[in-house]
Amino acid sequence: MKFLSKGCFFLYLMLHFCIIVNGFNTPLTSKTPSSSKFFEPYRVYISDKDVNYVVFQCTIPTPWELRPGETFTWKFRRDFFGTNKYRCYFGWLYSGLWKIEMNVFDPDVAKMCGQNLFHMNRCYWLLTKDGMYFSNNNETFQNVEDDNWRFMYTWNHD
Repeated sequence: MKFLSKGCFFLYLMLHFCIIVNGFNTPLTSKTPSSSKFFEPYRVYISDKDVNYVVFQCTIPTPWELRPGETFTWKFRRDFFGTNKYRCYFGWLYSGLWKIEMNVFDPDVAKMCGQNLFHMNRCYWLLTKDGMYFSNNNETFQNVEDDNWRFMYTWNHD
């Protein structure tokens, strides 16, 4: 029984150590508002800039549709091991089927979004006729040379 309580105490100390270390690595000022719940630090946004009628389906079985100017979003907590993965399939018709299959969230994307336990980390994806762009802030998309948005995926034609 003593071993069990020592193990629990050790996990308790390790959790607090990780929280403290992560707190020191974060900037004192942040442009993102605080999370509504503790350990709920991720929100994914998928926006359509100029592609007419995009249909997409992520890890959940329900397909969704986006039109120019619309945004689809959800928030979630990372699992204990940080292995959350949301894979999405996007498609639109213009002289044939154009599609993108990609991870909108995985451990690599989490690093680009940010990894702060105490503030909401945001992942912005923007669909354009060129392909898919990523940003971790919601600055207005100006053009392909914009420093705030990074080109990530191109459309594949079938």
